Amino acid sequence: MRAVAEAAACGWQANRYDKTIAQIQRDHAHERQVAVDTVVTALQAANARHRQLTDQLAALDRTHFSEMQRATAENTRLQHVLAAGDVRMSVRARCLPAAGLGDGAPADVSYLERMRRILSIS
Repeated sequence: MRAVAEAAACGWQANRYDKTIAQIQRDHAHERQVAVDTVVTALQAANARHRQLTDQLAALDRTHFSEMQRATAENTRLQHVLAAGDVRMSVRARCLPAAGLGDGAPADVSYLERMRRILSIS
C-alpha cells in the first residue's frame, strides 16, 4: 500500500511539474510573440517613414528639374533671339572715374563709343 501511495504521490508531483513547465513554456512563447510584434511594428513604421521621405524627395527633384528645364529653355530662346537680331540687349554699367588700361592713361574714346553702340549702354 505504501508503494501505491508513493507511486501516486510521484505521479501527482510529476503531473504538477509537467503543468508548471507547460505554463512556463506558454508564458515564454507569449513574451517572444510580444517582442516579435513590437519589432515588426517598429519596422513597419520605419519603412512607412522611409517611403514618405523618398516620395517627398522625388517630388522635390521633379519640381527642381522641371524648373531647371524651363530656365534652360528660356535662356536658349533668348540667346537665339539675340543672335538673330530680333531684340537688342541693353547693359547698364558704371565705370570707375579712372577707367583706363591700368597704366593711368585714359581709355580710348573710340573704343568706348564702339562698346556703347554694341551694348547700348545707357
